[in-house]
Amino acid sequence: MNAQASRWLAVLAALSIAAGSACTPRGDRPSEDRDSPTANAAADRPAPAAASATPASEPTAGGGDRNSQREETWMACYINGSKIGYTHLVMEPAVEDGRACLRFSYDDELKIRRFDTETVIRTRLTSLETADGQLLSFRSEMQSGPGTMATEGRRQGDQLQLRTSNQGKVDEHALPWEPHYGGFFADQLSLRRQPMRPGESRRLRALLPVLNLVGEVRLEATAWEATDLPSGSRQLLRINVTTVAGAAQLRSVLWTDRDGRPHKLKDLQLGMEALVTTREEAQEAGSGGYDLGFDTIVRVDRPLPDAHRTRRVVYRAALKDGEVKSLFAECLAQTVRTLDDDAVEIAVQAVRPDQPPSVAGRKIEPPTDADRTASTMLQSDDPVVLQLAQAVAVDESDAWTIARVLESEVKKKIRLKNYSTAMATAAEVARSLEGDCTEHAMLLAAMCRARGIPARVAIGLVYYPSAGGFAYHMWTEAWIADRWIPLDATLGLGGIGGAHLKLAHSSMQGTAAYAELLPVIQALGRLQLEILSVE
Repeated sequence: MNAQASRWLAVLAALSIAAGSACTPRGDRPSEDRDSPTANAAADRPAPAAASATPASEPTAGGGDRNSQREETWMACYINGSKIGYTHLVMEPAVEDGRACLRFSYDDELKIRRFDTETVIRTRLTSLETADGQLLSFRSEMQSGPGTMATEGRRQGDQLQLRTSNQGKVDEHALPWEPHYGGFFADQLSLRRQPMRPGESRRLRALLPVLNLVGEVRLEATAWEATDLPSGSRQLLRINVTTVAGAAQLRSVLWTDRDGRPHKLKDLQLGMEALVTTREEAQEAGSGGYDLGFDTIVRVDRPLPDAHRTRRVVYRAALKDGEVKSLFAECLAQTVRTLDDDAVEIAVQAVRPDQPPSVAGRKIEPPTDADRTASTMLQSDDPVVLQLAQAVAVDESDAWTIARVLESEVKKKIRLKNYSTAMATAAEVARSLEGDCTEHAMLLAAMCRARGIPARVAIGLVYYPSAGGFAYHMWTEAWIADRWIPLDATLGLGGIGGAHLKLAHSSMQGTAAYAELLPVIQALGRLQLEILSVE
């Protein structure tokens, strides 16, 4: 089965929180191998009917080795005892241009609750690879909104040619490609060709599903251990897995048998768990009960009155484990200072075109072409987006005035505030006029670009009064004069105060946008916040 592809089910769950699914609920709105994600299943989880894969074999002309057999694997996915979805992988022999190769077909479905609303995320991957792991071509599809983001890739010499499409918008680019890079299923081939032994370590370079970038996968096999499975305890090899995707490091644990087949997967960031089972059990309806909106609130010890009209708020932040400083972005609105006890002090202040003045020595990165132009996710040239953007402030030329009017307009236009979509594109939101903070942020960024104002999205946390803490959130940043100024269309206040904590930003350029949001995953369930002072 595929440890690697299953991991991205957890990534999508996290991004559906971090990229907007955990934004402030309605009632609080002011007017070479990779392991897989998984979930912490509680002891009282209903046991699957079986705990073994359901392989079917079709020997090819090449002989009887493992790569010549058809294998099919289903996994059931859980979080805190609640079943949330499944993964399904088929590996089978194929022939391409007269050459024997392997075809991988993977699909998954994840249903998660966010603030009492169900969100469904679906992924489909297909990949054609040589028997020794050389990627030939692939296709990935991800549906997290009304439309589907599709990427096709084909290796041509020392490049991987990529074509991404969504809502009629197409982006084409190439990745440098080395002969030793693996495809989506590098883990499957590595473990099946040569199962690991205790004390062994491996480092692989492979194409990461959904993100469509090359990352490093580090595997450390520790020891054989008794492992709880639905069918009972079994001796399996524990493999600690670290996947490095840009600045983010995702950690998980994989348990395999002596043939290198995974039986259990656990993601250490999200607490998700996946178990090999039958098709019937994998596709059985989920049990519900876990809410990824409410259950990821970062609590604080005192309230933050009139949070979004504050001028400056100072926080103390720490992680339950790991280094915290690199987690938070530094910008004109936010400074980060290391404290002596492995914590940081974060000062967040309201930023406007004339307040505060540019800080001497503070690096402010100007907008790039990606912040100005239409993309597959921020379709600023879409006719409906253009119509919405050009219908207000018609004769206005001041960028800050236009941006504030657009912020107010998005708040007014998105009448149905719901959490049923994980991450719709700007063009989709312009037509549906519904969604959560992600949809507000995406539409506002696209409308700003449509009016000639560079814009991007920011991701982090926002104060959520009724829960006494901070929820994961997305908002917009517009380039006005010489600085990035935050705007939040869920609030419509003409800018924000000190109640937004920024972790990352993204121009939302193709599927690479998801990689820019990954640092948020590292904070889930581990971040501790304290309010030090408020102005």
